[in-house]
Amino acid sequence: MSGSSQTRERGWFTSPLNEALRGDVPEEVVLHETTLREGMQAPPVTFTPEDKIEIAQILDDLGISQIQVGYGKEDREAIAGIKERGVRARLSVLVPAFRGDWKDRVQVGVEAGADIILVLFRSSDRQLELLGVDRAEACRRMEEAVAYVRDNSTCLVAANASFATMADPDFLVDLVAAGRDGGAERFGLADSTGVATPETMAYLVRRVRDAAGGHPVSVHTHNDFGLGVANAIAGLRAGATIADVSVLGLGERAGNAPTEQLAVALEGLYGVSTGLVLDRLHSAVRRIAAIANVPVPGAQPVVGDDIFAQKLEMHVAVTAREPSLHEPFEPGLVGGRRQLRLGSGSGEVAIRTKLEELDLEAPDELVGELVRWVNDEAAGTKRDVSDPDFARRVLERGGRAR
Repeated sequence: MSGSSQTRERGWFTSPLNEALRGDVPEEVVLHETTLREGMQAPPVTFTPEDKIEIAQILDDLGISQIQVGYGKEDREAIAGIKERGVRARLSVLVPAFRGDWKDRVQVGVEAGADIILVLFRSSDRQLELLGVDRAEACRRMEEAVAYVRDNSTCLVAANASFATMADPDFLVDLVAAGRDGGAERFGLADSTGVATPETMAYLVRRVRDAAGGHPVSVHTHNDFGLGVANAIAGLRAGATIADVSVLGLGERAGNAPTEQLAVALEGLYGVSTGLVLDRLHSAVRRIAAIANVPVPGAQPVVGDDIFAQKLEMHVAVTAREPSLHEPFEPGLVGGRRQLRLGSGSGEVAIRTKLEELDLEAPDELVGELVRWVNDEAAGTKRDVSDPDFARRVLERGGRAR
């Protein structure tokens, strides 16, 4: 059986070339969920400790295995509460080792129940200048902080470099080596301002991977040029096995690689297991969006209400017979549903399909009138025609309920 036939049987209607051309990808990827931290840094978002606890439970039910709660010191209550609720995912906290209180942050995170401590240091020369630190001092502090975590906890300790895509690659390797010498068991690099191309991300991951002594490498990508998911995938193809994500991409500025988009791209396009229960994505994202008080755009990839909606007559006709010709995957795979919208471009097939969907009947002459009315109404209001408005028009013009 061909690869394309297999993907169609699973409900993915993707290019038959994908499997032949995908190259090296890990068999499994860990999605390290950062909504609780990065989402809080999005300008319109504020989470209470109870919000964080509820979101962690939703992510846990979705199958997320690692959740970054925050910076430790400010998140003591949330970490402890998440643990008390029986969340299975491992919890991480980020500790900026260039802060004067970094030891306190480590201790708070450990005492609250964190499983992973991510030691962070900036890696670009301009950022180091702002801190008043040279490269040698940055390496010394990274090694000291990693060793402190290793010696004072049972947490997994990671050495993470922020602003890595603006750093001298040779120094980035030195910073990784310092973390390795301190006892780090994981290494991460961040495109903190979203300025890298996929090629740059792949190159840096290969450099870090070679210096990491066989330990896992993670990538943290921002979406300022719309490349958050592409850069994460490039990093994974280059040897990383962990990718930071956030629901709807919530984060600073343009945000991060969206959890739902990267998961579906990996599963559907690359055949990589993420461990997520994909058919819970639609409901999980909507619940988290409600907690964050942010909208889910209709055209949002994977979870938007419009992405499985058809309106144009010729597309409605084809989709009614063979959805795979106009859809990338079955809506049910992500918990979505197929929809028919009425508006500009709707014709007789769309009208008859909508009548059947709403359990309505209309004589043939009324169908033609409804086609004209729907198109005129859409042009006049510059929006689609809602089901209640359509049903009301049918009944007013002589149609009836079945």
